[in-house]
Amino acid sequence: MLTAFFLMLSLSFLSNCESTGPSYDPIEISGQVIDADSDEPIANGIVRLVQPAPEKTTVTDGNGRFFFEVDVDSTVDVRVLITKEGYQTITLETVAIPERNIDFPVARLSIVRDEDDSPIDDDDDPDVSAGEPASIVLSSVSSGTITVKETGGIEQTGFVFQVADSAGRAVSGADVTFRLGSSPGGGETLDPLTATSDASGQVRTTLTSGTISGVVQVIASIQRDGFEVESRPVNVSIESGLPSNNHFTVYRAAPRNVPVNGTSQISVLLGDRYGNPVAAGTRVYFTTDYGVVGASATTDADGLAGVTLRRGDPMPPDGFVTVRAQTVDENNQGIERQATVLFHIPPIIINVEPDEFFIDHLDDQTFNYTVTDANNNPLPAGSNITVTVEGEDIEVIGDVNVTLGDQVTGGQGVTEFSFNVAGTNEEEHQNPRPVFIEIKATTATDEYTVRIEGRKAKVVMD
Repeated sequence: MLTAFFLMLSLSFLSNCESTGPSYDPIEISGQVIDADSDEPIANGIVRLVQPAPEKTTVTDGNGRFFFEVDVDSTVDVRVLITKEGYQTITLETVAIPERNIDFPVARLSIVRDEDDSPIDDDDDPDVSAGEPASIVLSSVSSGTITVKETGGIEQTGFVFQVADSAGRAVSGADVTFRLGSSPGGGETLDPLTATSDASGQVRTTLTSGTISGVVQVIASIQRDGFEVESRPVNVSIESGLPSNNHFTVYRAAPRNVPVNGTSQISVLLGDRYGNPVAAGTRVYFTTDYGVVGASATTDADGLAGVTLRRGDPMPPDGFVTVRAQTVDENNQGIERQATVLFHIPPIIINVEPDEFFIDHLDDQTFNYTVTDANNNPLPAGSNITVTVEGEDIEVIGDVNVTLGDQVTGGQGVTEFSFNVAGTNEEEHQNPRPVFIEIKATTATDEYTVRIEGRKAKVVMD
């Protein structure tokens, strides 16, 4: 039975994998690469788009130009690595948003010179001599996204930083310190915290996730001659893990009492074992015994997912509908929650007691009445119930003008009501006067009225 359940989930996933979000046109990412000394375009340079995934590679044309076309449906970090044999590798970084093209500033590649080459003066900072660390930049990161620890995903990502002097030459033997910038504070760690650059000027560290999702920044720095050479912060997203049965919530359907031709939104909230929202895109499957419900939905960044329940055949015999939400937890086990919804079934039914009456002089009469649908269930939210009375010197008080809330169970003020009829002028009169009482219930699609008649005495009878 369990195998069949997972097979059903897999088939449902494959058949419902189309995106339900907005559709955006791909954006263009372009730029130009030139020689830092001659300002001449560099042809056949290798350009790697390493973020966002999947990685793409191209080469520069005769004018040093490069071009990528990328699908972007949300704000994402963009990272481009540019290299050519005999030149240093540089990194370009920015942020992309949907439907806005990116044209990087001109990238200037410096030639990698041998040790016996004459140093190149640095006019911007004459105090920095060739051979001393002047910059540290990210060369590569193994993954820009990892998961919260112990949730079954990838918990670590590796960083490679490049140390260079003012002429762009690789610097070996530089002591580099790694630290976290902004972080979720869930116990994230870096190892090692210090390292020495190798013969190619590269230095490495590894980030391990903690127990809280969020964005963490990794920064590499070098202390020299009383000042600090620091890299730009590198952002890594720590996403939550797989669903936990203890953090699976079905929100109250909205509305719970569905009117004729109406719909109800069924929403769920999914968290991982630490109570963080599950990774965006986690799929939840829905079924219903009556009506028609959306087959599946994926969670957003807050762990929320929802579908629409629509009235339709078959209709429930008692009005009540059960919607089931299902997903798979970190142990590869199916987990499920249920929501109960009420379908309003016409016609409206009104019963009142007494339905015949004679009210003595100086006396009053209490009436009890019920208003339900065909299954003795409450009417939908927004339904209105009114009681009016016609007669000479008579008034009615009590449940005479009621607007119903979103209720699925009856009771006082929902399906059960009362009012009182009494005289306002008790002077004696020779004959009892007629009294007419009207009870009217109205929904968005139908209404029903009950009218009863009695008499009110205004003289003491012998």
